[in-house]
Amino acid sequence: MNSDIYQKYEKEGYAVFNLHDDVLIDSVNKDIDEILKSNEFRTNKKIYSYNESPRIIESFKKSKNCKKLSIHQKVINFLKGFYKDDPRAFSTINFLKSTQQPLHSDYAHFGTIPELKLAGSWIALQDIDPKSGPVQVVPRSHKLIPYDF
Repeated sequence: MNSDIYQKYEKEGYAVFNLHDDVLIDSVNKDIDEILKSNEFRTNKKIYSYNESPRIIESFKKSKNCKKLSIHQKVINFLKGFYKDDPRAFSTINFLKSTQQPLHSDYAHFGTIPELKLAGSWIALQDIDPKSGPVQVVPRSHKLIPYDF
């Protein structure tokens, strides 16, 4: 990756790049359809649901393609290049429709030791435009001091 993307990530707290892996994304979508048909999947608790559409959590435990996407080499290489450390994936959430979530900080739920080592990866599994409910990011919010509960 070029240094511009790392500079943007440092300054703004996010970066946007394309995985260019339509075959894997199509395979993930197919697996999610099969997981839904099986009716054997975990969802978030109702308190974390903002629409009637279930959010499948831990799909990587049911689908080798979901696991492969969660540790996609392009994302791993980006994080490794920026943090100079080996990233570790630990969770997946598949939104079947837009998230419809209010703005929030994932860090409140997934704090790290040492501090400030959390990075979320959002990968669109369909074509996205501003009206379809893409993820929202607050630029430079990564520079705020974490709230200590």
